[in-house]
Amino acid sequence: MIAVTDKLRHGIPELDLPPIEPLNIETFVLTTLPNFKTVGTDIKLKGLSTYHVNFLHLDVEKQRMNINLTFPDVSIDGVFNITTRILFPIEAIGNLLLDARNVNYQLSLTDVVTNRGGKRPFYYSSLNVKIYISDFDVKFHGQQKSLDDAVEATINNNKKELLDASIMNMEKLISTKFLEIMNNFVKHFTYDDLLPDRE
Repeated sequence: MIAVTDKLRHGIPELDLPPIEPLNIETFVLTTLPNFKTVGTDIKLKGLSTYHVNFLHLDVEKQRMNINLTFPDVSIDGVFNITTRILFPIEAIGNLLLDARNVNYQLSLTDVVTNRGGKRPFYYSSLNVKIYISDFDVKFHGQQKSLDDAVEATINNNKKELLDASIMNMEKLISTKFLEIMNNFVKHFTYDDLLPDRE
């Protein structure tokens, strides 16, 4: 896994895999609360190439793999449009940097093995991620310092509520991106190439 991650860090063009350090995301809706909406563009997700594997289990019979990972430091860096209300409605556009430490990912993958001309190509039909973040720091830089400070204060004073509101969006985004990356990788191999002598 470490060897593959080292290659993924810079991307593997011959396997249609983009670099994961950083992982580029075009658009991301972080929160959609009535009083706090955050939409980002040109986002860079950093820190995915450095992790510790806490648990990995492959169930060949059920065609399922479960992985538990801890990332020491993960950050989201991009241009965000933030709509909120601080005494009166405001809209701010600027660079938002969200940094979280010791982030835990629980991944569950399900694969489907097919038979084609005596070979067994396979793909992942589903990949689900549960993300656990205990705390995070945020910095916002727009065009007006007083407004930037107000946005930062609003986020820092409502961390739990905003985290609860955004975590499902994060999980959906990461699940989709990871599934795409995994399937781009395995489409170049057969089941027996990657998992020989498993059955």
